Amino acid sequence: MSIQPNDKYVYVLLTKFSDRASKAIRGLTRSSYTHASIGIDEKYEEFYSIVTKGFRREQFHRFSKECRLETPCRLYKIHVSDEVYEEICIILKRHEARSKHYKYSKLGVALCLLHIGHKINHRYFCSQFVAEILQSSQVISSKKSSSLFLPDDFMDIKELDLCYCGNLDGLLDLAY
Repeated sequence: MSIQPNDKYVYVLLTKFSDRASKAIRGLTRSSYTHASIGIDEKYEEFYSIVTKGFRREQFHRFSKECRLETPCRLYKIHVSDEVYEEICIILKRHEARSKHYKYSKLGVALCLLHIGHKINHRYFCSQFVAEILQSSQVISSKKSSSLFLPDDFMDIKELDLCYCGNLDGLLDLAY
């Protein structure tokens, strides 16, 4: 399929930070990646996720060069219709407008590790948040509950195409 200038893509970014929380998650899950974000910007300037402080618009170009060089990542993309793209934009804007209502769910992570599906209003962990958006907009078809998704699970989603594997700094260089 040839890429047209007005083609729309949704991006899933997996990262492995070296902070304490990421090291704990990596130790518990044995996962290669410890964080998942969703993006709609082809320049990779902004991604959205849930972190321990709640809903965040992530702007990796503001991270220090050292942090960007030390952070492994994988970027996936999926072609979507204009309607689905707009739906995801609306979902993200709604979450951003009500960002104070969305919290990180430590309980959700624990239940996920125990393979117990759950739904806790306005509480998510990063990969659950990304999976829920992709599933609710029917971008991916997975029988797995969004509450059971870990970042590495996105690597197995056949609809997602790997378009970059390296570090955050290299990813940002690709966009310019």
